[in-house]
Amino acid sequence: VDQELSQEIQSLRQNGLAEAEIKRAKAKILGQKKIARQNLGGMALVSALDELYGFGYKRWEEEETEYQAITLEAVRTAANTYFQPNRAIHTLITPN
Repeated sequence: VDQELSQEIQSLRQNGLAEAEIKRAKAKILGQKKIARQNLGGMALVSALDELYGFGYKRWEEEETEYQAITLEAVRTAANTYFQPNRAIHTLITPN
């Protein structure tokens, strides 16, 4: 598993994502966020947390625009910034 994950991370760093992959990811995230806001409790939670974190209670109105603005190049840049092999920490969990 460690080797497979390392290969996927390396592929992401070198090749980035395909256009279809990023579209699917955006659609999934935005769909999940919309579902979470469908009831009053979910909406209250989202608004309260955004206010608590200093974003303002109406931040959710801007989220879709922000997610849609993410580009393939931005994903590749983030992968190369944060997924550096020489800084990776690998943890192995085994049964007692």
